[in-house]
Amino acid sequence: SEPAGMLYASGKGSVSGNIVLKEVCDAVRNINSNQAVWLGIKGRTAISLYIREAELYQKMIASLEDGTCKSVEQMAETERFWNQIMMEHALFIRGLLDPTEGELIETADSFAGDYQRLLEEARQKDCRAMNGPTRKTLETTKKYRDFKAAGTKGITGCEIRSIILPLLADHVLREANHYLRLLKQKGE
Repeated sequence: SEPAGMLYASGKGSVSGNIVLKEVCDAVRNINSNQAVWLGIKGRTAISLYIREAELYQKMIASLEDGTCKSVEQMAETERFWNQIMMEHALFIRGLLDPTEGELIETADSFAGDYQRLLEEARQKDCRAMNGPTRKTLETTKKYRDFKAAGTKGITGCEIRSIILPLLADHVLREANHYLRLLKQKGE
């Protein structure tokens, strides 16, 4: 077996990458509820999220392997995927905040509603007419990233009452930044 860095140098990286992603998906599907609690994963929703994310990356790797450009349909699918993720983040952030953090709970609810509306708009539009929703998504995601950044700072500084681990707060912030990069690339 070759070291991971050698797989890419030898031209075998993309195939091995897809095999690894498939194995990760299969392993995550087999996690039961007790294992999920032990691993610190918040229920089946998080497991489902990891599987969907890995499957999206599998499709992206397949496109790279085939040398095909992302189609309009793939870009629309990616936007819907990440809007769903951002909505789920808002919902679980809301659920992990202390009830005394009423203003933050309301803000998280508001973002969940924003992403729900964006998902509905995307479902109703032809994927070739996605520029309007993409602009709205970009604006919403910038605001949401700022909310997550402030939340991460507040959590790490012990200024926000919650059961959100600092590592989880940082993770959801990094995902918002990643999504912003994807949206900006789509707009170019």
